[in-house]
Amino acid sequence: MSAGKAGSLKGSFVRRWLDARTGLRFILSGVLGILAGFGLYGLAYELNPMTRYRATSSYIASYLVGIVAQHALHRWITFGTEVPYMRSLRRTFIVYPVVLVIASGINLAIVRGLQWHHLTAFWITVGFSGLLSFVGLRAFAFNYSADHNGA
Repeated sequence: MSAGKAGSLKGSFVRRWLDARTGLRFILSGVLGILAGFGLYGLAYELNPMTRYRATSSYIASYLVGIVAQHALHRWITFGTEVPYMRSLRRTFIVYPVVLVIASGINLAIVRGLQWHHLTAFWITVGFSGLLSFVGLRAFAFNYSADHNGA
């Protein structure tokens, strides 16, 4: 591969992944989704009869309910994709559960292992899951080029 071609691939990668406008739109739609998710979490926490894993199971419940709404926000605000709606929704339902498993482990470690307050754990978990979600959604759920390459 020539140096010029390698440079253009690097430039393309940087433009695709580090586009400030997309990042800001992701944060905006994420904040809207987080506010709704925090409300869902509070409701789930108050209604949850479990005592041992109350915080983590409430987080999981609110997370699963919020997938459809968050998908719509990211589709409308962040990515503006040409990928068909149902295809991106199906892919979002692959990305978010993977993130959920990782984030739940983080949440559990913070609440049970470190014995920090459940709201502190919630916000730390939100930060980690946001970063992982951006990468997964960008690369898979809303990736028009992957869609046209048979993915």
